[in-house]
Amino acid sequence: MSDKQGAIRFLDYRVLKVEFYLNDVETQSDELNVKFSSDKEIDKELNNMLVELDVKIGDKDKSSFFMNICLEGLFELSQDYLDYDIDNFYSNALAILYPYIRAIVSTYTAGANIQPVILPTINIKKMLK
Repeated sequence: MSDKQGAIRFLDYRVLKVEFYLNDVETQSDELNVKFSSDKEIDKELNNMLVELDVKIGDKDKSSFFMNICLEGLFELSQDYLDYDIDNFYSNALAILYPYIRAIVSTYTAGANIQPVILPTINIKKMLK
C-alpha cells in the first residue's frame, strides 16, 4: 500500500437548498433543461477548499417540474499541491459532488409520484469551459 496522499481529500458535504415545484403543464419534449453553476473558496492557511454546486432543472412556469439544488463540499488540499493550479482540483471536486445532486433529483422526482428523473453523467471539465 502506498503512503502517497492525493492532491485533494473529500471531507464532507451538505445540502444548502432544495426547491421543487410541480406544475400542471405538459411539456412537449422529454429533453431536460439543466443549468449548472459553481463556485469555490480556497483557504490556503487551513489547506481547504469549499466548493458549491448549484443545479437548476426546468423552468418554474413552462416545465412540468422545476428543481433547484445547491450543495457544498469541503475538501482538504494536500500541502504538497498548494502551489499547483487549483482549477485542476476544482473540476475533481465537482465530479465528486455531482453524484449527490443526481441522487437528490432521482429521490425527489420519485417521491413526487412523477417519472423519476435520472440526470445523465457529464464531463465536468467540458462543462467548466
